[in-house]
Amino acid sequence: MKWKNTILGNIASSSTTDEDLKLERLAELIAVKIDSGRSPGLMVHTIDEVAEILKVSRRTVEGHLYEKRDLKYLKVGKEVRIREMDIRKFLGRASF
Repeated sequence: MKWKNTILGNIASSSTTDEDLKLERLAELIAVKIDSGRSPGLMVHTIDEVAEILKVSRRTVEGHLYEKRDLKYLKVGKEVRIREMDIRKFLGRASF
């Protein structure tokens, strides 16, 4: 995973503390990605946008929305939208 070495650094460690720090750093970088390049008025994302931001599949996001129910969402007609603040809360309590 080239991106993992770039973002998290080339630290090879089996320590749980180091892994926790890496995960915290990754969560911070995701939060920065959410903030960057977005207009202040745009506060919601589609499922596909959230999947891209978090670098997971659409199915993984849907699992958190509908099965685990640990990621809140809004319904706009038949469409699902996820607020940025809900993504941040999800990342804050996500267990990796």
